[in-house]
Amino acid sequence: MFYNSGMGTGQDDRLSGKAYEQALSSLYSDLARQGRRVSAEEVRRAEFDLLIAHKLGKSFSNEKRQSLWAVQQSLQKKMGGSMAGFVLRAIAPNRYARRLQQFIDEAVTEYKKILTGDELEALFDMKEGETGIFLPIDPGQLK
Repeated sequence: MFYNSGMGTGQDDRLSGKAYEQALSSLYSDLARQGRRVSAEEVRRAEFDLLIAHKLGKSFSNEKRQSLWAVQQSLQKKMGGSMAGFVLRAIAPNRYARRLQQFIDEAVTEYKKILTGDELEALFDMKEGETGIFLPIDPGQLK
């Protein structure tokens, strides 16, 4: 959709942080002005394409982009469609925090199947040698 030429690695044509924020702002402004309804999936895809342009480059491989989007959709279905998560968060914040970390670990594992080490580091702002992402979740703040 956005910034999707599908050629090269894209590492040297990334959107700057400022350009990324401006592009997101423009996306939301444009959506607000449009006369037609836009599905949540279309918005998520546009946001995803902008994130890829920012982190991996505007000319990031279309094949890898599609694979990442498929993983993203699969994970979204697992995490997003369940009211149980909201209930679990309220009654068992420690368990919810563990479940959220497991979800993140699963996402990184799936992305590792698609991305090179450098691409994974760029996407997740990982430092060299880090093997995963840890979210310091304070279960007390989840109540």
